[in-house]
Amino acid sequence: MNFTAREPPGLKIQTILKRLQPAKAASTGRFLRDYQRTCQGLNLIKKHFPSELVEYYTGSSNIFWCDVLNHFLNLVQRAGWFDIDFETMQFAYSYWMDSGEDTKSELVAIFLEHVPITLMGFEDQDSVLEYPPMELLQALLSCFHVHRIDMLSENVLEDACLYWLEDEPWTLEDQTRAWSLLHAIEADSDRYPEPVQHLPNLARWACCHPMQNVILDRHFELFEDGPFFRWDEHLEELKLAWRQAKPTVDALARLMRWYGVDNANLRKLASFIMKGTDCNVLDW
Repeated sequence: MNFTAREPPGLKIQTILKRLQPAKAASTGRFLRDYQRTCQGLNLIKKHFPSELVEYYTGSSNIFWCDVLNHFLNLVQRAGWFDIDFETMQFAYSYWMDSGEDTKSELVAIFLEHVPITLMGFEDQDSVLEYPPMELLQALLSCFHVHRIDMLSENVLEDACLYWLEDEPWTLEDQTRAWSLLHAIEADSDRYPEPVQHLPNLARWACCHPMQNVILDRHFELFEDGPFFRWDEHLEELKLAWRQAKPTVDALARLMRWYGVDNANLRKLASFIMKGTDCNVLDW
């Protein structure tokens, strides 16, 4: 099974119990547990997308609770409430399947109660490596990285053409001057092109400054403390957090597309942050 954007088959609820034929106690227990989980998934759809429930009375009875959950998560994604973390969902499912242990199904089933929302904080150092422009901003602007340009990955060093910093280190004074430029942009944003207006926020996000938004401040750990948010308690809070975070998330997506078109664009970004050069070339 794949936790991706697709429609599951239907289910006639009244036929589920027919699957509970005489069997060993363990097998019957699994049937009852799966039935309960299927009902949980259907209740989520009934509560939030009632018009989608009708197909479960008209389709095949060979439906699994994972399919119901996947359907519900796709409905959430298409409704634009927030981005679902399908990568984590697929990892949890694959971990369960590869383990061969039925008890590992709980790694997926927890999301019948908890929200697998995509969290995009950079508190995990490895996560920033997926976004080279943000890695560059973090290296240049974070107080934890000053004098440590050597921490940049090889591809960012090359794309941004920063090897010269080995001989002319980036100092705390340089960093302070760069932040002054960003503060000036924020204080008089109308003077700057629209893409550049997002740079102060992107810089704070990259440097793990508190954004006062769980989507931008946190990342998700399946085997640790999550964080886990409940469908029945935190849904409206998460919708609001996503609406507030979306302009910054969209700005990052545009920045990444700009970088993807030509990796050398990273030199333009580095040059602007470090030297205050022409901002009009930052046309993402």
